[in-house]
Amino acid sequence: MGTFRERIKRWDFAITAYVFMMSAIHLIRFGFVDPPEYIEVPEKQSAYINIPKAACSSFKASITNRNFPDDYSVHTAIGGKFRFPRLNSDYFVFSFVRNPFDRLASCYESKFHRDAAIKKPYLTYKHYLLGIISKDLGFEHFIKAICRIPGCLAEKHFRSQHSSLYRHGKCVADFIGKFENLETDYEPIRQKYGFAPLKHYNKTDKGNWMDYYTPKTAKMVYRKYRKDFETFGYQDEYEKLLKYLAAKEEKSVHPILNNT
Repeated sequence: MGTFRERIKRWDFAITAYVFMMSAIHLIRFGFVDPPEYIEVPEKQSAYINIPKAACSSFKASITNRNFPDDYSVHTAIGGKFRFPRLNSDYFVFSFVRNPFDRLASCYESKFHRDAAIKKPYLTYKHYLLGIISKDLGFEHFIKAICRIPGCLAEKHFRSQHSSLYRHGKCVADFIGKFENLETDYEPIRQKYGFAPLKHYNKTDKGNWMDYYTPKTAKMVYRKYRKDFETFGYQDEYEKLLKYLAAKEEKSVHPILNNT
């Protein structure tokens, strides 16, 4: 049987091998190691394209009209499909996107702090790409690492939103709302299709997302996710962030400005 530590090592190896095998299969079949998911609601002739870290738990619970104690239960109970169906023209397909800067800060806090505290191996990056980002070495290290990962190998929580919503240059959604306008953008859809009111799942206490960045990491993210910024109307967020960081640096150099 071996010692407890030896059994844990064998278990970790088995999970890593399984994740690696499934990632390879997905890459061959779908072009991504972690393919985009959609949730179909046939009785309402609608489908939601899942964008992680953009209130996806809340949308899953809403469109299926189910109550869950937490977001882990939501994802366990409601799995997505990887191959987008040839839906007839009567289907309404929607999704929601989020400011890439804010989304990555939320991803970091969730995966390296909140999810890691639960100590469930499938919630962390311990087995993703043989553990290349398994350790929390700070937000800057996280950004540098994911910006080097090719899009086809990116994990869904930091994969480009554009890659989930566009096929061969064409948007596959009829409507794309914004996380920042969550209530106003979703309410007409919710009422029209009889979906349940949104519940807030997976809240992270990350504070102001701008404080996570430096001019260097901001530039890296803008370059990596440029299609997200340009396609979904977040271009101004880069300039706002740079101005915020410049003002923050100015205050640190001249502390007297803090009192003005």
